[in-house]
Amino acid sequence: MDTQTGTPRYQYADLDEAFSDQHMLLENRKFIRAFVAAIGIASLERCRGYIKASRAGGGPDLRIASGWTNGFVSREEAVEVTGYHAPWASDGRPGLWGVTHPVHGHGSGGPSERRPTSGRVCPVHNIELPLSGSCPDCED
Repeated sequence: MDTQTGTPRYQYADLDEAFSDQHMLLENRKFIRAFVAAIGIASLERCRGYIKASRAGGGPDLRIASGWTNGFVSREEAVEVTGYHAPWASDGRPGLWGVTHPVHGHGSGGPSERRPTSGRVCPVHNIELPLSGSCPDCED
């Protein structure tokens, strides 16, 4: 429920829909998929500027923005599920931790480092392919 308007927020059907709606960079999608799977997510909700990912087992929601994610319960959890060794303490959410995505902007809402794409679309994930021609979501 949107606390300002009192209307229900939009629930995404899946991560692909959330990525498309939030214009997540192709280069970050595989990274995000991995930690979302490791944590276990019950629902994905549209919020202004980020995806709210509610944990299946309870605990703080992850806020997944274009260039960062926060809501990890500890530095250790952030390192374990993302493989990154430089998580940061969340300023806006005391006691929680965040990580910067592999391709990121200059903070929330900042310009992103966009790479040129090939103009082709992955037939499996329906996303535009980078110049390499390889879908980041299909790669292992």
